[in-house]
Amino acid sequence: MKLVRVSNQSVKAQIHLCGVMRRTRTIYDSLRVLASIVKEKRMNEEKKLVAEVAIVAEEKRLREEKRLDEEIEC
Repeated sequence: MKLVRVSNQSVKAQIHLCGVMRRTRTIYDSLRVLASIVKEKRMNEEKKLVAEVAIVAEEKRLREEKRLDEEIEC
């Protein structure tokens, strides 16, 4: 690919360049939005996993506490 000055191009070439630049910007913007959506989904899944782990840990602690209480009562 050859770099040329935009002022040295014909009107048709300038219009083509503007179209290419517009499409390129649109593609990059779309990719950026898609990447942010994927990242947000991943973060939400991680938050759910953390919450599930916390719930399981709390349930385990409560079962252990209940078991100890039952041992003390006997």
